[in-house]
Amino acid sequence: VSPASLSPDGRTIFLGVGMAAGSGLVALRTSDGRVAWSNEQVHSLSPPSVAPGGQVVYAGSPGTAFYAVSALDGRVLRGCKGGVKR
Repeated sequence: VSPASLSPDGRTIFLGVGMAAGSGLVALRTSDGRVAWSNEQVHSLSPPSVAPGGQVVYAGSPGTAFYAVSALDGRVLRGCKGGVKR
């Protein structure tokens, strides 16, 4: 589990959960601790960074992968792996 990052409005906690199957980037609601969304494509061992507006979460995966993810639903907005934009 990576260290967590809090959304600017304090409603969501973002963290990376492991590297095994079924793991990935997770968003938890602070109101009840339930999973808001998870994305198994994005693995983050370091704390995800949340953009000042709170709409985008940035996460780097081991190696050379880097992703911009929607804070609302966990969808990958942009990504690059090995220097290749996706």
